[in-house]
Amino acid sequence: MKAKFRKELIVIKMPRISPARPSKSGKTLLVATSVGPRRTSLRVDGKPVIVSANAWIHRDKPVKSAKGKRTPFDRPIGKKAGKPSFKKHDH
Repeated sequence: MKAKFRKELIVIKMPRISPARPSKSGKTLLVATSVGPRRTSLRVDGKPVIVSANAWIHRDKPVKSAKGKRTPFDRPIGKKAGKPSFKKHDH
């Protein structure tokens, strides 16, 4: 992965994954990834700039994850299926 300043932008270049491969969760197909935070040669205020980036596409249809677990695509939708509630809780 390479990064550089271009005017007011940080331009990141990273190799494309071809063909795209499944993400760990199985929800998407990775097209490019930094595989976590990476230190670049760029500096801001004398400190190194660290970049983490992923590029992905959605799968055409639901599949099981690499670990054989159900993905969010496999789960039923609706309140009875355990849909998360965003109600405020008293603490």
